[in-house]
Amino acid sequence: DNANGLESTEEFYRGLSRLSTYHYQCSRSSTSLEVSSVFEKAIQRQSKVNPKEHKCLVFMDEAGLPEESKESLKVLHYYLEGHMSIKAKVAFVAITNHVLDAAKSNRCVSLLRQDPREEEMLQIAEGVLFAKKNGSSIVKLVS
Repeated sequence: DNANGLESTEEFYRGLSRLSTYHYQCSRSSTSLEVSSVFEKAIQRQSKVNPKEHKCLVFMDEAGLPEESKESLKVLHYYLEGHMSIKAKVAFVAITNHVLDAAKSNRCVSLLRQDPREEEMLQIAEGVLFAKKNGSSIVKLVS
């Protein structure tokens, strides 16, 4: 919610472009048509706004779920590289708990992290449950 450009509540984000996110929740039955549809909506929106003030991003959750035999994510190659090596028109972020195949992995940056520590989990819980930051911990770990 912070990435609202000049209308952001946090000063840090006011110097950045507004970000419109187009979500896609992958499943085992995901199709290339569904993936393509999300990209096309984002591309259409991006073409109607000033790219210096407004950026569109496709966010794909659980990118490792679609069955490889269906090749439903093969369409990503077109959108990530663009046609005939033309620069991609929208940004793309995918999260997954599975390693993607080499054809997809070589078109991205991979960020791997260790399991979070207990302290990090408490911070995440507080951040999700409570918007106010007062410096003291509200959430307590129950054993």
